[in-house]
Amino acid sequence: MSCAQNPTAFGFDRLPFDESLRIYYRGDQPLEVHGGATGKVYQFSELTRVQPVDPRNAVFLLSSKLFRLTL
Repeated sequence: MSCAQNPTAFGFDRLPFDESLRIYYRGDQPLEVHGGATGKVYQFSELTRVQPVDPRNAVFLLSSKLFRLTL
C-alpha cells in the first residue's frame, strides 16, 4: 500500500498544514507539478531539486519514483 492510497497510515494527516516536507526531485529535466491536494504549483529542475512541499501534496509526489523525502 502506498502513501497515496492511504495517507493516514503514514501520519501525514496529523501534520500541521503550515509545516512542509523537503522533497528531492530525481529527474534530469525541468518539471512543473500541480499539488493534488492544494493545487499549488511546484517547479523542479537541476537547480531546484529540493523544495518544501505541503504534506498533503507530498503524498502524491512520493508515490512517484521521481521524488523522495529528504532531510
